[in-house]
Amino acid sequence: PTLSDRGYARAMLGGLLGDVGRKKFGFAREEFDAPSPGYYEGQFRFFYRAGDGTLIYTTTGDKYVGQFQDDVFHGHGTRVWADKSKYEGQWVRGKKHGQGSYVDEMQLKYVGQWEGGVRHGKGDQEFANGERYIGQWVKGQPHGKGEYRFGDGSLYKGLWRHGRYDGEGVLKHADGTYERMKYDRGLLSAREPRDSKHRQMGELQVRQVMHTPTVLPKLPRSRHLVGYDPVEQTEVPSGASGNAASPGKILSTPSKPSGVKAKRAVLVLFGPPGAGKGTQSEAIVRKTGFPQLSTGDMLREAVAAGTEVGLKAKEAMDSGALVTDDVVIGIIKDRIAQPDCDGGFILDGFPRTIPQAKALDTMLQGIGTKVSRVLEINVPDSVLEDRICGRWIHKESGRSYHVSYARPRSYDGQSVPNEETMRDDITGEPLTRRGDDNAESLKKRLASYHAETERILDYYGSWICVRVNGNQSPQSVELEVDSALAEFYKPGAR
Repeated sequence: PTLSDRGYARAMLGGLLGDVGRKKFGFAREEFDAPSPGYYEGQFRFFYRAGDGTLIYTTTGDKYVGQFQDDVFHGHGTRVWADKSKYEGQWVRGKKHGQGSYVDEMQLKYVGQWEGGVRHGKGDQEFANGERYIGQWVKGQPHGKGEYRFGDGSLYKGLWRHGRYDGEGVLKHADGTYERMKYDRGLLSAREPRDSKHRQMGELQVRQVMHTPTVLPKLPRSRHLVGYDPVEQTEVPSGASGNAASPGKILSTPSKPSGVKAKRAVLVLFGPPGAGKGTQSEAIVRKTGFPQLSTGDMLREAVAAGTEVGLKAKEAMDSGALVTDDVVIGIIKDRIAQPDCDGGFILDGFPRTIPQAKALDTMLQGIGTKVSRVLEINVPDSVLEDRICGRWIHKESGRSYHVSYARPRSYDGQSVPNEETMRDDITGEPLTRRGDDNAESLKKRLASYHAETERILDYYGSWICVRVNGNQSPQSVELEVDSALAEFYKPGAR
């Protein structure tokens, strides 16, 4: 094969400098410090790792044994991570690609096809409690024909689309009875119980069900895996047509006694400065009925109320120290215990770091719920500068205006914007500008956002993370948000 220009140049230079004698061809050992200290022992060709070799990161314990090409994993190989998760199979250009098996940190196993580092093709994934999915995967999600085996012995065979039930399928209960199910983008639209003989079924009769998402078991979160963590289904209310107590394991965990609170929806909303998060959050609150919670507001409320965690926060702020993650998590836990959060709530811009995300998950797990959806409004950095530098806000309400795109009625669009010409449409009070709404501060804020906050999206994975295009009209953005969050909306809210 023809060498790349870089490879050819390095090979020629190596010949001139006598690198053959320094073991850059054939078997050699090479130590390195980046991205983490470690060493490689194996075959080289033209200065690149190529052929069989072993790569070990000494500080983390991560290890790869297998084939290389042009310095990256390529061919058959086995990688073991520090958390004891393991992949054995084919690699192409540094990514899992082809047939392979992966055992995660919880020792749950997937055996099947991969493409570009994610499950793609036919595969068999184990879950906790002896459950498993066997079927087609596309870009890391069940998509196509498949079957799901539940821990109690029941079995569902049907169609999936982007990780959700979509189309017709058959559920075989553990007692041998059957139900024919029909789903539309994850929502049950029809159901027909059948006897144990599973006779020919006629037309499905459409039944009224809650406009809420289905339950599919989750893949454990892992830094090596596009995490699968869809929202859990709340119970079908008593009085709904059909057998509310037995809509099938597809819809819910075993039916709850009347009066037991259903699991709550937990939405997390992200967006860089100027993405339009405030505009969209107002619509989300209206359509879901969930309160929007920001850590700043919750801290101030806890301090004013003199709660135990509020006093800890006040002590930290008075001393000039940062409020610890434990205190913030405690304040969130106190706030979501209030009745207005019973159905669900929206976390605005939290968590911001991986440790915060892990602490939040632990707290939510302790009260029987989990993050349901993570929504990011994505806008290119170049567009954000124009938005931010022309933004004015009403401090008391948080209403936002812009000198070009969302002018207050008091501004004519021609004169110099100032506190006299920029007034709130509702109260008539002067608008103000944030001290960091300038190009220089924006660059620092965006750097922080990309470096820290976007890691949260990788942590939760594409199964529950949805990224919408914020570089369009607010109405178009709202349509995308509606599509991502419709399952959480109140009936008739869209």
